[in-house]
Amino acid sequence: MWQKVKNILRKTKGQGMAEYALILVMVAVVVYAALGPLGDSIKSGGETVGQVIETKINELQSQ
Repeated sequence: MWQKVKNILRKTKGQGMAEYALILVMVAVVVYAALGPLGDSIKSGGETVGQVIETKINELQSQ
């Protein structure tokens, strides 16, 4: 498999694909770095919504 990868990277068409792959990896790293700090706030928001839904369900079941 590594030989195929090496052959692809040596060809000019393969070189273009490798450049696109590197760009894709860089974009993924930037997105991951940007969304990392937001993860805790997204998690706490989801937990809050879950708690509200659970409370409303318990209220409906107790009626």
